[in-house]
Amino acid sequence: ERFLTAALALLDKVRQSGGIQQDDKPLLIALEIAQHSVLYSLGRLEEADDIFRSLERQCPAALNLVDAACTQIASLTNRNRLNDAIALGLDLLQQFGLNKPSDMGAVIADRFDGLPAWAMTLQQADDLGRAEIEDPRVLGMARLFQQVMVPSYLCDPTLCMWLVLESQRLWVEHGPCAPLVSCMIPAPPLLIG
Repeated sequence: ERFLTAALALLDKVRQSGGIQQDDKPLLIALEIAQHSVLYSLGRLEEADDIFRSLERQCPAALNLVDAACTQIASLTNRNRLNDAIALGLDLLQQFGLNKPSDMGAVIADRFDGLPAWAMTLQQADDLGRAEIEDPRVLGMARLFQQVMVPSYLCDPTLCMWLVLESQRLWVEHGPCAPLVSCMIPAPPLLIG
């Protein structure tokens, strides 16, 4: 943490002297993302919140914010700020072009029966033979699904079921990846009742 703070202070001095260029902005963002993660790991969550707000201002593209957002969603969830965690995840998913349906119940009812049917036809060898997802946009969405899954499971089972169905859709369309595997974990209890 000390080294990141020192690096950011040094970069700030360079910026104040007029030396930082637009090309240096990715370095600043990378350092702040690392600092955000470290502060979260140290339990200095309010300081991490400040860094995250800074990152939100600097990263217009959702893809650049995924790592820090996943950490921030975990932080909010750990502080029992479940609705804030969900709102952050849904906001980023919306920036990726995936909007929460206005009539989620109808969407779930429409796709619900397809999930167990799909699961019954899975062939392990076929899925193992598929390449893992490499598209950064799809991986970013999968990672956000994974992070939003916990707070939604705890306070909004309907949203959680929609996330499971969206995870299954990504799996079918793009292939498997570790975050999507973990997104399937809540499916059995949600399907049962």
